[in-house]
Formats: sequence, structure tokens, C-alpha cells
Amino acid sequence: MKSKQLVVESPARDKPVPKSATEIVSVIVPAYNAGQKLGYQLEALYNQEFDGDWEVIVIDNGSTDNTANVVKTYQRKMPQLRLLQAPERRNRSYARNEGVKVARGNLLLFCDADDVVGENWVPAMAAALRKHTFVICPLESRRLRESAQEDETFINRMSLKEVYLDFLPVAMGCAFAVRRDAFEACGGYSENFPRSQDVDLSWRLQLAGHEIELTEDTVVYGRPRSTYKAIMKQGFEFGVAQVNLYRTFAHHGMPNSSFKAAVAEYWRLVKQLRGFHRKSRLKREQWVQKASFRVGRLFGCFRYRRLYF
Repeated sequence: MKSKQLVVESPARDKPVPKSATEIVSVIVPAYNAGQKLGYQLEALYNQEFDGDWEVIVIDNGSTDNTANVVKTYQRKMPQLRLLQAPERRNRSYARNEGVKVARGNLLLFCDADDVVGENWVPAMAAALRKHTFVICPLESRRLRESAQEDETFINRMSLKEVYLDFLPVAMGCAFAVRRDAFEACGGYSENFPRSQDVDLSWRLQLAGHEIELTEDTVVYGRPRSTYKAIMKQGFEFGVAQVNLYRTFAHHGMPNSSFKAAVAEYWRLVKQLRGFHRKSRLKREQWVQKASFRVGRLFGCFRYRRLYF
């Protein structure tokens, strides 16, 4: 499913879809080498109490571990669980798009293989999606953290309809639901975004006139990165992706970043190196994430030939 050019339309009020189009819910779960954590997500989906017709599709995006075997084990007790092999292109957007192609449902729910959905996630998201085109729920970022700290943010602010990069609110792909017709009209997930594909799609949906609806009747438990290497990689990729977002949406009104603010942030990071070894694990992780993010921004400026510091 290829990404189409952005089309701006006047906002359209969401209307409930006909009952016949709401009878099947498809949960899309992309997975790559997720064998160690996928079982927790599948167990959470297995325990959902939902009376409607629904399916779970795990898309194995070329895994070299036991991801497929974990799915096959759960298929013994989850008749609605399907496994799709999609090794041709290792890309989360590609995997999600391939999952949608084979999905039976008109209501599409997206979650990640390494997170855990709340106990009533499927019925709550499906109920909200019957009234609205485009739905998100909060992301709780502490429960699955391997080294939880008391001062950690309880709810990820980006999942609460807050404006991102001074442009538009964002829907996170791990806690996201959309009607199939709107998803396909917008071209699905762009496969040109190695990271922040969810931001790109949620912005295109909003520019097409679909407002984000937040339901707080459920939650997704996100799993933060647990190693410095993983945190550094994620921060770097987010930095690069933001330049790509600016390149894509600047002509839709996304403002440029502040060079002065960027310089001030670099200076803060340098000053925070004092006594670094005495800081808590959480504080060190936050510094690594911010520093790698800033390096990613610089790299993105060169890659995409855009100044977005």
C-alpha cells in the first residue's frame, strides 16, 4: 500500500459507520525478533472480553528468532489469531500495511509486539471507533520499565492529544485505531519513514479532516528501552525522523525549529555531564536519549538537506 500525496480537505465531522461495517475488528501487530516479549502481548489479547467478531494478525517481518513459534503456540487457544509472514522488506510500516491487506475488518486497531494492551483495550477502542474515525488511548510508560523510578512520568504526554513539534496532535502507533476507509484513503502507513510513521499517518489523517478522539476508558502499557544502546538508537532515529517530518509537512504549515533553543539544549547537555557517574540510572538514560536525539537532528539535516535543528 503506497503512500499517496497529501491532500488537505476541510474538516469533516465524524459520523457513526453503518452497523454492517463495524462487525469485524482487526488487531494488527507487526513483529520483528519479538520472541522474548510477544507472549506478554498475546496473553493480554487472549484475555480480552469482546463479544464481537474480531481477529489478531501478527506480521512476522523477517524474524530470525522464535517469533513465529510463539504465535503458533498461542494459536492453539486463540482461533482468531493469524500469522502472516512478510520478510520482503524489514520496515514496520510495510509490515502494518501488509497486515491490513489481509485483514477482514473495517475497524483497524494497531499495537506493538513488545507492549501490553490494557484488559479492556479491544472493546474500548472498538466502541470509540464506532463513533469516530480516528481514536487513541493513553500510554502508560512505567509498569513495564525494568528499572522503574518514582519520578518517572506516569502517562506519556504525546498520547493525550498534545500538539507535537508545534504543528498537530499525534497518535502513537502502539495505541491507535482507525476506520479502514480513512486509512486507505490516506494511503496507509508511509514506508519512507523508518521512524515516526505513526506521526506521519496521524498528521495526514488530520489534514484530511479527521480529528483525533481520545478515549480514556483503556490504556496501553509501553515498554521503554532498557539498554543504553537501544535508548541511543531510538533517540537518534527520532531526531532524524523529525527532520523528515519537517521536509514533508513544512508546506502544510509545520514551523521550523529554533536554532537558539537548539544551541541552548546542547549547552545544557554539556553542563549535565558534570557528575554524570553519580546520577541515577533514569537520569543517565534521559541524558543519553536527549544527546542521541540531537545528533540525529544534525544527521537528518544532512540526509534530507533541510535545516531543522
